Amino acid sequence: MAPLFNSQTDLLRKTYGNFYIAELVEAQSDDLKCIVVECDNKAVGFISATTKVNLDALNEVYDLEHCRIRLGKDPESELYVFHRAGLLRDFKVRRTRHSDTQQIEHLIRNMEPIDQALIRQDLQAFVTHGRDRDGAIVASFVAVVTDRIVGLLIMRDEQHIEWIRAHYDIEEFIYFDQHARNEHATLYHCVVAADFHCRREVFLKEVLRLSNKTCFYFRILPPYASGTFFNKATLITCLSAFYPVRPRRQIIYPPKEVLGEKGPEDSLLESSNAAPAIFISTAKLLTEPRVLINARIIVVGASTTGLAVLETLAGCSYISFSNLVLLSEHGLPGDTLEQPDKDAEKFLTSDHSYPTEILNQLALRHCVHVIHGKLTAINRKFKRITIDRTRALSYDYLVLTTGLQYHTCCPNGADIQEMMKTSEAPFLSTRRFSVEYPNSSPPSNLFRINNIQDAQSALRWIQNEYLPSINLDELNVPEWKKRSGINGLSDSGLDGFKQPSSAVQHNLIIVYGYNLDAYTCVAALLHAGVPGKLIVLIHPPRLPEQVSKQSYLQVR
Repeated sequence: MAPLFNSQTDLLRKTYGNFYIAELVEAQSDDLKCIVVECDNKAVGFISATTKVNLDALNEVYDLEHCRIRLGKDPESELYVFHRAGLLRDFKVRRTRHSDTQQIEHLIRNMEPIDQALIRQDLQAFVTHGRDRDGAIVASFVAVVTDRIVGLLIMRDEQHIEWIRAHYDIEEFIYFDQHARNEHATLYHCVVAADFHCRREVFLKEVLRLSNKTCFYFRILPPYASGTFFNKATLITCLSAFYPVRPRRQIIYPPKEVLGEKGPEDSLLESSNAAPAIFISTAKLLTEPRVLINARIIVVGASTTGLAVLETLAGCSYISFSNLVLLSEHGLPGDTLEQPDKDAEKFLTSDHSYPTEILNQLALRHCVHVIHGKLTAINRKFKRITIDRTRALSYDYLVLTTGLQYHTCCPNGADIQEMMKTSEAPFLSTRRFSVEYPNSSPPSNLFRINNIQDAQSALRWIQNEYLPSINLDELNVPEWKKRSGINGLSDSGLDGFKQPSSAVQHNLIIVYGYNLDAYTCVAALLHAGVPGKLIVLIHPPRLPEQVSKQSYLQVR
């Protein structure tokens, strides 16, 4: 441990200036792992630990607080802070009183105005009636240190515990039958002063004891959710003391007329497109320490495998990974401020592993750092990657899960039977772009449907440019199909591919592929209003082993 600089404050300020802490942290050596500095009669301890330091041993002595890294910064070590206020023993928890309003206003003064309004509204409901307008019981507690309020918690009794049990695996953490119905509560607001963050677990345990509760829950809705009662909650500062709960796979039941009285209650089957993520905390979980691993794990690609890796690591109940990073061009799927476009989703095959609803319930965006960009280089020797050819990021473990992606095929005239290299292929002046020139931009009417963003781009082009440019009267489309927006094939049908007319030939949409994605794209085009006469599906040539395998399956 480093010596205390109690008597050297003036000398340090003259040497390094008013902001000498950064220089001290940067100048530390292998033998100097802790710096305790006093500035303006306020002592703050800074501990800078590398990934090889045993943080569990340090946490046995200090309640260390991990500092988040600023956006775009890549320090070589992790910074942990401990304030001397955490050593004060005069820490009491009691119910909120009407006289605490002024100190609570001072505590929440730096929050967003909309969050302050929500806290004032629930606080007024507790002080006046103890219930909100819907009749739910509201409870409020404060943490007091030396007659100063340093924490505020507002909660409600959980009224939908059966629905939570049916849709989330809370029995992974608790025995449900051992908890009474009135012992479940949901947190709506929890604010703790920054210098008392190390007392968050103590604050929660005292509130559980005083309120006769055993389980705390916290809901986080998707960014695009609106109009629900749970939007009145604010993001709590004690989220690190909670555990994410995995969602349950729901059974698709037949109609109620078939099941009759044997089916489950309607309240349990209710589902919403904005299903929240559930976090849980109990008195037992608050006393069990979790192993903290601050090694930086970078997962490249938001594919099904990559999401499975993040779900396994972030959902581990006994290990806390503080440096999970996802590198993806479009971030987490479904993490947008707008609700996913149903018409654009029709261009993609259904993802039964991680649909948008399941991803919102997993709460990965609260456990994983998301970086938008493309991986362009890997330096294995120094464990660094390059993002978009400009930024560099260090890692401890790198997981490549880019998944299956479609690329733009470029006919180059090569005979694949002779295994000719791309460089030996004849040059064609009519070729618009080639794989030899990756920096050249593709045509504006060429689309690769790899994700929902590509599907939205294709749908916008169809609706804004393609459909207004064609004349449905020349295609002999019936009036009822124009009104309904469903334009199928002509009545005569197409027996194989025939040479289209000149009016049709200039407006063809060619879908290239032979798997399920190609047929899904054709169905989405028909749903978007494209006449079936203008859609051409081309099957690429298959390799000999693929043809023989298909023939074998047909014989079987």
